[in-house]
Amino acid sequence: MKNHINLVSRREMSVVDKTLYFLMHYVRYILVITQLTVIAVLFFRFKIDQSIIDLKDSIDQKREIIKVFQPSFKEAEKVNTQLTDVQKIVNEQNLQNQSIEYIMSRFPQDVFLRRLARFLRRKTDSKT
Repeated sequence: MKNHINLVSRREMSVVDKTLYFLMHYVRYILVITQLTVIAVLFFRFKIDQSIIDLKDSIDQKREIIKVFQPSFKEAEKVNTQLTDVQKIVNEQNLQNQSIEYIMSRFPQDVFLRRLARFLRRKTDSKT
């Protein structure tokens, strides 16, 4: 039994041979590229999902902070309104005090105002 192997001659490839050659040489690269793409998309999806979870957690934390500090905010608003009311009262009293000082500075020192003295005594008595 003799086998003849001729490496120089080329014979015509059939359709089955061409298909088999294509599958053996190129399809494996296509499969590898497809697998790499799927893995990349999977990691990207994990990254996006983790960022969504982190954002939801930060929103929940901020809501909890707002919920905890809500009574403090309300108390601060009350104190602020009380402070503005006190400031208005102090301004009114300063204006009255300046008016009385102006009147007293225009009168001679020898003249004593009895009614003004009574008025001032009533004001100080009503404050205490």
